[in-house]
Amino acid sequence: MNKPGHDYPDRSSDSPRPGAGAGGLLARARVTVTRRDGERVFARDEERPADDPVEILPGAAFAATAATLWEGCRLNLLDVTVARQAYIPGMMILEPDYLLDISALAECVKEHGTHPLYFLHDQLRPRENTAPLLLGNAVNLFFDEILRETAEAPATFAACLAKLFRSAALDLATCPGIDEEFFREMERQFLNLRRVVETDLRARGVHRERGLIEPSFTCERLGLQGRLDFLQLEGEPVVIELKSGKPPYPNFDFSRVGANHRAQASLYRSIIQQMLDVPPGQLNTYILYSRCTRPGTNLRFIHPDATTLPALLDVRNRIVAAEHAIASDGTGEKAREYIASATPGAMISNRDNEPFLSRYIIPDMEGFQRPFAGADPLEQAYFYTLYAFVTREHLLSKAGVAASWRTPAREKLEQGEILVDLEIERDDSWREEAPSIALRVPPREETPGYCPPNFREGDIVVLYERENDSDNVTTRQLFRGTIERLAPHAITIRPRATQRNPAIFRPGGKYAVERDFLDSFGATFRGLYAFLLANSERRALLLNRRPPAVDDTRALTRRYMNEEIDTIVLRAKQAKDYFILVGPPGTGKTSIALKSLVEEFHAEHLDILLLSYTNRAVDEICEALEHMEGGAPPYARVGPELSCAEKFRGRLLERIIAPCRRREQVKAALDDRHIFVATTAAIASKSSLFKLKHFHVAIIDEASQILEPQLVGLLAAKDNAGNNAIEKFILIGDHKQLPAVVLQAPPASAITRPALREIGLTDGRVSLFERLYRLNKHNPAVVAMLRRQGRMHPEISLFPNREFYRGMLEAVPVKHQEEDTPADFTRFDPERPLERLIATKRLLFIPPGSRGAGETGKQNSAEARIVTALLSTYRALCSRNNLQIVPAAAGTGELSIGIITPYRNQIACIRREMARLAAPELAAITIDTVERFQGSQRDVIIYSCCVNDPLQLEFLSSVVEDEGLIIDRKLNVAITRARKQLIVTGNPAILSRDPVYQRLITFIRARAGFIDAPFPEFERG
Repeated sequence: MNKPGHDYPDRSSDSPRPGAGAGGLLARARVTVTRRDGERVFARDEERPADDPVEILPGAAFAATAATLWEGCRLNLLDVTVARQAYIPGMMILEPDYLLDISALAECVKEHGTHPLYFLHDQLRPRENTAPLLLGNAVNLFFDEILRETAEAPATFAACLAKLFRSAALDLATCPGIDEEFFREMERQFLNLRRVVETDLRARGVHRERGLIEPSFTCERLGLQGRLDFLQLEGEPVVIELKSGKPPYPNFDFSRVGANHRAQASLYRSIIQQMLDVPPGQLNTYILYSRCTRPGTNLRFIHPDATTLPALLDVRNRIVAAEHAIASDGTGEKAREYIASATPGAMISNRDNEPFLSRYIIPDMEGFQRPFAGADPLEQAYFYTLYAFVTREHLLSKAGVAASWRTPAREKLEQGEILVDLEIERDDSWREEAPSIALRVPPREETPGYCPPNFREGDIVVLYERENDSDNVTTRQLFRGTIERLAPHAITIRPRATQRNPAIFRPGGKYAVERDFLDSFGATFRGLYAFLLANSERRALLLNRRPPAVDDTRALTRRYMNEEIDTIVLRAKQAKDYFILVGPPGTGKTSIALKSLVEEFHAEHLDILLLSYTNRAVDEICEALEHMEGGAPPYARVGPELSCAEKFRGRLLERIIAPCRRREQVKAALDDRHIFVATTAAIASKSSLFKLKHFHVAIIDEASQILEPQLVGLLAAKDNAGNNAIEKFILIGDHKQLPAVVLQAPPASAITRPALREIGLTDGRVSLFERLYRLNKHNPAVVAMLRRQGRMHPEISLFPNREFYRGMLEAVPVKHQEEDTPADFTRFDPERPLERLIATKRLLFIPPGSRGAGETGKQNSAEARIVTALLSTYRALCSRNNLQIVPAAAGTGELSIGIITPYRNQIACIRREMARLAAPELAAITIDTVERFQGSQRDVIIYSCCVNDPLQLEFLSSVVEDEGLIIDRKLNVAITRARKQLIVTGNPAILSRDPVYQRLITFIRARAGFIDAPFPEFERG
């Protein structure tokens, strides 16, 4: 057996080119379909070009796949026979870069039939917190603990149950049907697993100390990804998948395996064979039924079946083809047709057990369709249109993930998107508490093209062994985790699954780290379905069929910072359904407005849910709570530990309920908390919270960055009594700053249905915040705007205030807004032009001249050198004036600097130039895109536009029209991050083709901040 990571041998060099007339074999061919002519399919081989396309003869196993192909789609053809002008593949994988999860695909296989529409059911239906599901999670935890135990630290049921409570206390407290018998069944399965691991596995040559616990694989060859329960590669290769439910009927046949379980095991076996080059006869695959108490009945062998994999891949291909068809139709009609086809007649092909089908399966399928049938035409149009929009985003995100293996390692190194040649320094992946893997990062500062890594602490990543350039995430087993610590020459990762096998991470091996990608679309799809299940009055509110109600008898409990805040808090309190608060840059929407709202609602003992889109913004909410009048109230932060700032980790929900050992204790602990804080994604994954808490109000910060389908599911949620889980919601944002990140082009997301346009839904890219704002912007009872900003000096704020906010913003003013000098540089060398300019001018524009030869359009070394020269000058000025450069918030005697640029290539270019300065204090300066800077501020902002071609202006800008004003949302954010000084470098001739940038350049020139001379000459004086 070849070592893990080796690909199948490519026999293509021994095969003739298509059309040569002779036969041959290909292990693999990646082709692009050029046309379909009836049942005939023609394609271009991407690796073996020829004058004429080759014909594809898919055979009976993939006839259904062939009927779905479209021009331009890509195929992986495996085990190909070349016959004259044709390819005859043994297997055909449609759009292999679309990685389908193995568990999801296996659930399309039922005892009563196999069909891709089961994937649709699982995609849309809510994730119910049920006793069988919770038992399955518990048993998986037990299995891992037993596999990891040692003589010094044995796994006991009591210890495992305590750990389960720490990780799933909320689910345990809210799950119906939990009784003493449930816990007795847990213990029975725990004891069964111990017996299986200690006797049955060892008898079959399986040793827990040799195995891998929950290894992950990304198999581009088959278009699949998955995470196994247990894999042994040493000695006799073995795959084990654990199942906690009932074995298939009849229960006296101990060889039977459920159809879906058999499919899942077969798929895992296939990807191991494909990726690790394990011969088919040398990989034993088992399903472990932990519920069986009789010895010898738990482990059930899966016999290889040559017909299984092609049939499963055909189902996979039809799922992908259906998504493509839905995404290609902007009207939503394809979505309507596809969902309507999910009927018992289409999905049930085996009716041997008619009583069971009639009692359980058919009613369940009819129940799935009932919300669609019960929706009126507007509700249906809303669902199908947004479903198609989300499906397009999903497909495009899959293509983005594929860049991880499609982009050459050299290019990723230049962009700081990968760390290579890492060596294990310390392996504590076996530790029960806070496991970690520490790796050495080799020094590369002198390597040509080197870019410091573009990672942050808290990023989710994959770790894999990488011995040569051919190793990547699709050829190696992956270990998923989170960056715990990051230093220039060291990185510490907390693995998602702890291990026992000491040989997993080789001390002399070379490793790589890349960013991981989570498919977050599941909650979005389920949220759209939840809208159809929502209470009718909530659906009517969201579809603007009834106006938001107001109760003007409600009064404030106290006064706040000023009259503006008093008015906003009062209006928000009087709004019964929703309130929209526009928070322009620097107006204190979180630190002042949100905090004041919480203080008011908390004074009335209401349950409050505080949400935002990013973890950084949630940290800011926590910071505001810590400074509430009278001290921080008891609140709970929902989310993973490493995504939370260290100072707030004591507030994490998991830590609050960690001491609990009974469901009643969990409920009591949460009863004492009336404020919960989370990202929208985190609360969507903890929807069981709504079974314990009814929230009187939800305040959603950064709401203008959240797409409507990402939010509507939370607003549609119900509590245990069937009422709206969230009574009232307040959306805080600014539609003139950055919108939600959307991958599809504007024409594709435009909505043309008149009924939807009448309710303000004109584009899928528009947030619910913006839609409701535009519908109510002339109604002061439910819409307000903050106007006093305390961030920017008036000279900096003047341009965005005039261009984007009609002059409605005013300075508070705070101390730095009244200062004459830009950054406290009272001492400077007047003979040094750059020092003089920085010390005296608040706004600067520095043209870079032409970029270097051979540079891409996404980097400009001249601008990078300007940025470096500026940083060097700031160092000198700070030294003269006894100031210290700090990464973020600045206090007395400190100066914070941030660098914004649109491209990762330019980030890399700037970092390479900065490395030449050999200035450790500059290493912590944030260099990032404007999207990552939203919500942040620095004393000084340096904006490298990096526009080398007029075609790049469209990417540089994010333009929206608002009541006659042309708003460039990206430029607005970039400018308004600066507190004391703003410096822009870019090509003025190209930038001036954009009217907003042209006005900015004119504005800076009028204030004598435009440098006309070539920068090198200016710098020399």
